[in-house]
Amino acid sequence: MIRYEFDEIDRCAQAMNQAIADTQAEVDALRNQLNGFLAGWEGDGNYAYADAKRAWDEADTALREVSAGIAQKVQVVNNAMRDNEGGITKTFRDFTPMA
Repeated sequence: MIRYEFDEIDRCAQAMNQAIADTQAEVDALRNQLNGFLAGWEGDGNYAYADAKRAWDEADTALREVSAGIAQKVQVVNNAMRDNEGGITKTFRDFTPMA
């Protein structure tokens, strides 16, 4: 038996989007905390950190984009399945046996 729970899949997609937003908020908070500390830092260590931070920021952006894309596709597929299910249901409800 195949049981497809449209509402549950909707909730999962929403949870994915919320997790993305929560993670971004945490990253932003950490960045804000570090900004004060890093403002007065000079020297080679600061430059090395800046290089590493660029790589982390790129990875963070890529992860958010992929995660958001997955959440969006889950929602699109769920909506398509819902529409398909509605069409199948209508087909059988509209069925009239031949006399």
